[in-house]
Amino acid sequence: MLVEHAAWLTAEDRELVTAVFGEGLSVAAYARRRREKDSPVPVRTARRRLRKIIARLLSPRFVFVIENRKAWPATRRRAAMACVVQGLSLREAASKMGVSLHAVRRHMDAVEALYLASVGQAGQRVGERAGERAAGCWR
Repeated sequence: MLVEHAAWLTAEDRELVTAVFGEGLSVAAYARRRREKDSPVPVRTARRRLRKIIARLLSPRFVFVIENRKAWPATRRRAAMACVVQGLSLREAASKMGVSLHAVRRHMDAVEALYLASVGQAGQRVGERAGERAAGCWR
């Protein structure tokens, strides 16, 4: 499942997930391979990045965004893909998309409301549940 979901990630993140879970390399071996390609990544950094990527890939929000993105307006889809799938912060997503931080926040609040409605928990506030903040880019 992780390798299949990695298809939605950026090339660099996809390479890390594929190397570790697809090819069976250790993170240290991946870091050595990157060093040989003249794009070194410290092992500690690669491990930290892999933990964050795995949290995103296993998040139910990740699957929700992938499955429902086509029904959303273009800006909402781009914001959700940038924040939930690629793991960008709201500020980074706004900068990348060329829209205001407020617009990205508004779209992500809408995605959060849609997600909570789909799982039957619409009464909870955004980011209220423990452990969910690390997996997405909620406030």
